[in-house]
Amino acid sequence: MTLRSIILTAVGLLSTLMCRGADVVLTGPVDAAALNAVAASGQTIGTLDLSGAEIVAYDGPRLVANLTHSPAGVLPAYVLSGLHASRILLPSGLTAIADGALMGSDIEEVTIPASCDSIGRGAFASCTRLKSVTIPATARRLGTHIFARCTALSSATVMAPVVPASTFAGCTALSTLTLGPKVKTIGADAFNECRSLTSVGFPTGLTGIGAGAFGHSGLRDVDLSVCHSLTSIGSEAFAYCPALTSASLPASATHIGTGLFFDSTSLADVTLPTSLTTIPALTLKGTAGPRYATDLIHEGVDSIGALALAGMDATRYLTLPSTLSHIADEGLAGMTSLSTLDVSPLEQVPALGADVFDGIDQPKVTLYTSEDMADIFMAAPQWREFKISSSETTLDQNITPGKGTVRVRFDGTLLRAASEYGIASARLYDLSGHLVGSATPAVPAAEVTIETSAQASPLFILTVTLADGAETSVKLVR
Repeated sequence: MTLRSIILTAVGLLSTLMCRGADVVLTGPVDAAALNAVAASGQTIGTLDLSGAEIVAYDGPRLVANLTHSPAGVLPAYVLSGLHASRILLPSGLTAIADGALMGSDIEEVTIPASCDSIGRGAFASCTRLKSVTIPATARRLGTHIFARCTALSSATVMAPVVPASTFAGCTALSTLTLGPKVKTIGADAFNECRSLTSVGFPTGLTGIGAGAFGHSGLRDVDLSVCHSLTSIGSEAFAYCPALTSASLPASATHIGTGLFFDSTSLADVTLPTSLTTIPALTLKGTAGPRYATDLIHEGVDSIGALALAGMDATRYLTLPSTLSHIADEGLAGMTSLSTLDVSPLEQVPALGADVFDGIDQPKVTLYTSEDMADIFMAAPQWREFKISSSETTLDQNITPGKGTVRVRFDGTLLRAASEYGIASARLYDLSGHLVGSATPAVPAAEVTIETSAQASPLFILTVTLADGAETSVKLVR
């Protein structure tokens, strides 16, 4: 039986059928039975042209996936699944595409008409030859997994307000993604396993990102700093991204899920939301971590979750904020490069879970404390193993005969140098000899200050000149 006779049997006298070479054109009223006949024939065609067709309601015998009813204006559920056609032209007045309508078909291109306001679950899933798609802004009711496992899909544009869960999950060739300005939310696993996706421009109006949204993707950087309405980022949203090196989250993100960057092994530059009061469990577990994490944990953070910073093996310097009161089990475990832990902002010793410092060679790590907290840390379990030192440093006692001392201390990132004999100038250099800060009062002062927050490295050389011209230098650790 020919394709023409198969379709005519299903269509009856409702529509007009033309077979132009390898193409099939249907015009006039077309129902689910006619469309199902095209796909069920198993024959390969070039283009299925429905641009001149009117999809009418169907009520009749059971078709594919037990379909017995389909409303007018809707591409029926599953009727064209497995279609052997490289191209399909949809009716311009189509209002909806039902669940699985073209699932597993051979189409290489499709244009979703602007009249379409609904796309069902898995409508184009596993179309392994599909190369490029656009979800129009008019599509406001969207199901999950719409383009999941479309492994040849390389380009996608989303203009609709929502990217539903698993929309592009498993689209391993997706390398070009455009998110329109109206996109507000990105659902769970929306771009999971998009390994060719290296960058994304996030719309400023974004409000939420679901769990695992970009997990296992090829992202190299994540800049959400412009998304000032973003309040929630789900668990493992950027986990298992081996190429990810930098990430910046906005202050507006009051909730981040567990394991946000879990096992993104190259991540070394990260800015967490300043609004957080808790660093959730596994947040940076298995990342490289910033070399000098002087402001990784912001003031206001009360607790660090289990394994939250564990395995950050590139971090050498870490500062804990004054608000920190608890570190959960293995919270800092495995920070094998840690050489300095700055707890000088703390006014109390944080409570600790089990094995917080497991894998850290504590006797080789300097724990900088405020002068009045040094003895308290020395008496505290799990802390006393560190090489404890007060954060206040005394410079050369004999700058000039008969003179007293210059005292230097860090007040957060503010360096304070004081002398009762008056300081004419203070100059701060990095270890390469570049001047990074200075203070020269109009007249010699008892105390001068230099702000160091712009400097990533905690290591400096300070040169102090007293009122009589005497000068000395010292190496400092912030």
